[in-house]
Amino acid sequence: NTLVGQGIKFALDDYGTGFSNAVSLIEYPYNTIKIDKSVVWAAMDNENAKKVLRHSISMLKSLEMNIVAEGVETLEQANELEEMGCDFFQGFYYSKPISADAFIAFMQKQVN
Repeated sequence: NTLVGQGIKFALDDYGTGFSNAVSLIEYPYNTIKIDKSVVWAAMDNENAKKVLRHSISMLKSLEMNIVAEGVETLEQANELEEMGCDFFQGFYYSKPISADAFIAFMQKQVN
């Protein structure tokens, strides 16, 4: 909690898989949760997975977490995830992975 007191924020990556689970939310002071793309993709094709995702997002919002959805590939996915309560989106719909230099060049274009 010393780091949190100094304004440092923590994010949990790949929520919904492996060790990124509810126990982690209880034990560590996360500010942002990144929902794994496998969870996002499953929710787009499976009603049970969609219910799990919707309720997970609701739970995370009640814990005052920022939520990033990984693996967003279409506008329809982005719209549905936004309706569920996701705050941020990451995926090929927005950009394929790029180098640090390409990212800096992209950001410089945005500012100018």
